[in-house]
Amino acid sequence: ASFGHMVRKIQQLMVTVRSEEVNLRKTELKALQAQINPHFLYNTLNGIKWMAVINGNSAVADMLIKLGNNLRYSFDHKSTYITVEKELAFLKDYFALLQMRFGSGIIFLTDIPQELLYEPIPRFCIQPFIENAMSHGFEGMSEGEIILSAAQENDTLVFRVQDNGAGMEPEKAQALLQGQGESATSTGLGVWNVQ
Repeated sequence: ASFGHMVRKIQQLMVTVRSEEVNLRKTELKALQAQINPHFLYNTLNGIKWMAVINGNSAVADMLIKLGNNLRYSFDHKSTYITVEKELAFLKDYFALLQMRFGSGIIFLTDIPQELLYEPIPRFCIQPFIENAMSHGFEGMSEGEIILSAAQENDTLVFRVQDNGAGMEPEKAQALLQGQGESATSTGLGVWNVQ
């Protein structure tokens, strides 16, 4: 009886090993496909960029470079955290793309002390606030500024995003922070996810 039990146990282990091998191959295939898709997109953007350069359209070429940088940053899943300096580089390229959409009269300024540039922060934790300031704060306005500042307060790194746009009622701001910021143009999910 114990021999039969041992044979059944070995058969079960063999089925488990086969199943794990199949799952590992599926995971490896998905990882390869995840690399191929962005690679194709980068190559396509690079081709379009060179067409713009050849045709003398440096503004379009510059925007394509910024879009490529943003996509690389978005597709990079190697780390959850990144330095403030790298997040700022992403934000500056991202803001340039927003200016293309909303107009260049809105400017993005930063006030980040040098000693905080190498601090680790979660990726994409500032971007939703910059986007909201741009898309909602300056509706119908052609000029303004968004200021991103940072300070060390006790053991906490605090970021502030301020703009001189139209403003927001305190009730709407509170609703947005509680994940209830849905509107016709935004779900409010970016800010809620940061929370």
